[in-house]
Amino acid sequence: MTEVSLPRIKEMVNPMLQALRNLDGSAHNDAIRQEVATLMDLNPTQLQSTFIRNGTEVLRIDNRLDWVKVYLGTTGYIEKQGDGVWTLTERGIQSDVVDPQEIISRARETHRR
Repeated sequence: MTEVSLPRIKEMVNPMLQALRNLDGSAHNDAIRQEVATLMDLNPTQLQSTFIRNGTEVLRIDNRLDWVKVYLGTTGYIEKQGDGVWTLTERGIQSDVVDPQEIISRARETHRR
């Protein structure tokens, strides 16, 4: 089986923020996935690619987007509002484009403490 190519996590940081802006600042995981897919021109094969984690089939795109949410949440750009609902914070609203590597580095440093 051929590995399906997906954008790297750091390449999804700004599209995630833009997706939430496009979705009026707050959205469920499914809507975020669809909007990011549209913004990044992902094809159906990329969106349906899976892997097995702890005996459960997981969409690769969801796994990557989950990491983006962890990094953006840890650094204060988004926050979880409920079951699968994410919202831009004031910081996220005011940030047009961010440096993805800086976001990831800061989030990782925060988790090491």
